[in-house]
Amino acid sequence: MRYRIAALIGCLSIALFTGGPVRTLDLKSHNLVLVIDSSNAMNKHWNNKKKIDILRDSLKKAFEELNESSGWGLNMGIRAFGTRIGRQSDTSDTWAVTKVEWFDPLTLSNALDGLKPSGKAPVAVAIREAEHDIPPVTKPPWPWNAIILLTASGDDLDQDVLAAAKEVRTRPVIDGIYILGLNLNPRNQKIYEAVASETKGYFENLTSPDNLTETLVKLINERARPASVDMKTHQ
Repeated sequence: MRYRIAALIGCLSIALFTGGPVRTLDLKSHNLVLVIDSSNAMNKHWNNKKKIDILRDSLKKAFEELNESSGWGLNMGIRAFGTRIGRQSDTSDTWAVTKVEWFDPLTLSNALDGLKPSGKAPVAVAIREAEHDIPPVTKPPWPWNAIILLTASGDDLDQDVLAAAKEVRTRPVIDGIYILGLNLNPRNQKIYEAVASETKGYFENLTSPDNLTETLVKLINERARPASVDMKTHQ
């Protein structure tokens, strides 16, 4: 019920000050890009099961819950990064698995089945490319646009991630980067904490796969998809 109330409240458009002209947001319209780790790190086991399988199953359940409670007004697409089948290790390998369009749980779930993790984790490239996945809007009101990064990236995490996040955040397309780590090492936790802080987003590192579905739904509904924006803090 609280999600439906949030969606109704989200119909109200507000003015968002970005240091320049007033930007009018249409919070009934949300564009979310799920940037999913498909690198070799997702083949590692977590409680006796591969991380990619845990994430895939949890996302499918989350899609079902979102469809029942708050699919209205939501556009979502998937971008993956890693190495595709038949290619050698490539530090720039990222691709749009689905377009950002009207929320369709079946299409999104089927797309997840095609992810076969291997190779490195070009997260910085994926973040930069995710910005271009957002459908262009030529006049206000502008939708709320967010990147949701789901990752288990290991020692090969590129150092350019923070720089990429800063670049994306300085342009008027992405309103925040929201990150869910799947049992990350301490080094990568610090990097992603800095990314979330820089983009006025959110970071959480899970040390157990328990309640992953619930965490995903909450991340999408209550953080990456706000019903309102605090104009004092959102610059």
